[in-house]
Amino acid sequence: MLLPRRVDPAGHQILVFEPDAEGHAQEWLQHLMEYAMTDERSPSLCFVVPETLHLALAHSIPAGANGRISLTSLTPVEHRLCTDRRLAVAAFARWWTGSTTSSVRTVTVSWALGTFNVA
Repeated sequence: MLLPRRVDPAGHQILVFEPDAEGHAQEWLQHLMEYAMTDERSPSLCFVVPETLHLALAHSIPAGANGRISLTSLTPVEHRLCTDRRLAVAAFARWWTGSTTSSVRTVTVSWALGTFNVA
């Protein structure tokens, strides 16, 4: 995943990482977008979400956002690992995905349950 490198004039940016498209995620993120656009001084937002949520949110970007809202989709592997039912796998994947800004990475994680290769 390669995050956009757009710089806010005030230097304020917020990364909103939501790997789970179930429940009320779309509604919550839409409200967050609308609220952030109520004030010109609010930071720009970068949403990192699953592909299905990305498509829905793309149609919900408020008029006048002027590039202050960007959307990035999780890869299928990132999404699968971030929503894995094993807490240790999901927690590590969420940390790794949220902290990296490079689209090229290879990590091997050894757990008691097996070895997982993330490419």
